[in-house]
Parts: sequence; structure tokens; C-alpha cells
Amino acid sequence: MESISFKKKTTILNFRRMLSTKDIHIIEQNTKTEIIDQESLSGGDINNLYLLKTTTLPLVVKSNSLEAYPQMFEYEKKGLDKLKQTKSIQVVDTINQINGNNLSFLILNYIKTEPETNQLWENFGIQLNKLHQTKSNSFGLDTPNYIGSIPQINNWCATWSEFYVTQRLEPQLRMAIEKGHLKGLAKEFEKLYHHLDSLFPKEPASLIHGDLWSGNFISGENSTPWLIDPAIYFGHREMDIGMTLLFGEFDLNFYHAYNSENPLEKNWEERVPLTQLYPLLVHVNLFGSQYEASVKSTLDRFV
Repeated sequence: MESISFKKKTTILNFRRMLSTKDIHIIEQNTKTEIIDQESLSGGDINNLYLLKTTTLPLVVKSNSLEAYPQMFEYEKKGLDKLKQTKSIQVVDTINQINGNNLSFLILNYIKTEPETNQLWENFGIQLNKLHQTKSNSFGLDTPNYIGSIPQINNWCATWSEFYVTQRLEPQLRMAIEKGHLKGLAKEFEKLYHHLDSLFPKEPASLIHGDLWSGNFISGENSTPWLIDPAIYFGHREMDIGMTLLFGEFDLNFYHAYNSENPLEKNWEERVPLTQLYPLLVHVNLFGSQYEASVKSTLDRFV
């Protein structure tokens, strides 16, 4: 849910802590480089985000409370590494993940940005499709991870409908109800669960980014898309596509390129709101009641 956009912070910068001398020393020890300067970056709604000028290459550092978000960056590093292993799409390099006394740090390579082009979007669609060809016989992941600041469980399930209900919708709905949201909708969700299996086309589980909105990729040099901030698992590939359409759609060239090979199943556009139900529940839990109407609208459509 958070982006590493490499843009300078403006007014909000004054409210963000800068890295302390002790923090810098820890990072220097682990990267074996000297830090010359630092600046706060935008895009860090959950984590603090910094661009470090060093004696070698610039680095991006994310930091957060080790107590509040245990293993967050450890799981993020594992996710980035797993995406990178597919050799399907560029993924930001992780230099190191380290823990200080109270803070955890994730150290990443800096990616120079360029404006988005038609070629960028075509490359992105083709490469994401290639990523989705990394398959599994089951749905889930060997470890939990995070979606935004919320822990995300990934216990293995034999079917997509079982996974989507037990590992995605039910936990978020419980959390929302405990927070006083979505009152009276539990029965509507139960109705959805009973026929969810018939709503999605049967496909093997694909390795997906898991949080693929416009803030979680970088438009790099030479029309190269770079993935950042994953919430990976083996799931239904339409989840990634639905997420690209939730907060302002990607360029149409992206979807045309994605569907040029191994296209999505017929009527995928009609299932988009169903794939968006999970991130909408996450947003209810992160940001409050302004997302409740969208959840209710989706239920009305499919129940």
C-alpha cells in the first residue's frame, strides 16, 4: 500500500524524523560505505523513507519501528528476492535488511526515474504476464508478510476460493467489524463465500505482486518498469490486474500488451470489482469508513 517514489518531500518533510547519527553509523557499517548526506523522500505513508548520498552509489533506506512491525522488512526483502528470481521483470535490488535497537531498516538501490512512455506500458504488460507464468499447485506462500501495515497470512490452500475466503476476506472482515465498520454485512459476505468458487475461472496459482497500484512501480530509464513494495503470494492473477484498476487505471497499452499472450479469461472485466474487494477491506481497516460504500456496492453486485 506504500510507494517508494523517488521525489523530494515538501511540506510534510518537516514532520518526518531524519536518520540519527547512530542510525547512519549502523547503515554505514552494514553497507561498508560512507554516507555524505540524506534527504527525506515522499511516498512513505507507513515507513520513513530516505535518499542517502554516499561515496559510491546513492541508496534508498526505509525505516520503521521494529516493535510495531516485526519482520516487516525481512518479509519485504524475501518478496523482492522471489520476484527477482523469476527473471521476468525488473525488481529493485535489496542491499541489506538490518535491525537496530528500536528500528528496522531496508536498504535498496536507487532507481533513476523517467517519464512513462507507451513503450514502458507495453513492456510492463508483457513482463507482468511473464511473471504470472510462475505457477504453483497451491495458493499461498511459505511465510506471512504485510499488506501496507497489516499482517497478511498466506497459509496454503488447495483452491483459490478457499484461499480468498479464509486468508483474505474473512480476516479483514473480522478486523473491520472489531473496529466498528461494515456492521450488518457479515451475512452478505457469507452468501458470497458460498458461490465464490463459481465466479472465478479455474487457473493454477500464479506468483503475483499482491499490491500493484500505480505507487508500487517505478518508470525507469529506457522504458523499464521496476517493481517495488510487494505483498507477494501465489494467487489468482486477476488480483494484480484488479489492483491496477482500483485507484486510477494503468495506461491501456498495459492491458493490451498483457493480453497479447496468455490472455485473461473471458469477461475478466466483470470480475474486477470482486478482485478489489480484498484491497477495499484493507483500506477500510487502514483508513476508515470512507471505503465502506465501495465494499457494500461490490457485495450488492455479486450476492
